[in-house]
Amino acid sequence: MKDIDCLIMAALKTDLAKEKYVLYRLRKDWALIVGEAAARHSQPYRLQHATLFIRITLVGPIIS
Repeated sequence: MKDIDCLIMAALKTDLAKEKYVLYRLRKDWALIVGEAAARHSQPYRLQHATLFIRITLVGPIIS
């Protein structure tokens, strides 16, 4: 994390506020984190109790 992010996290008082900030940063930098190809078909949508939930869009048929 960058220095400014550490300062912001220290200033946030509740766990919920911290989770929302981390989720904001994940969304903002998602393409850098997972790569452009994966970012086109996925996005973080919830962070709850240190668990990241990711929404994906399917590009083709699912073969079972």
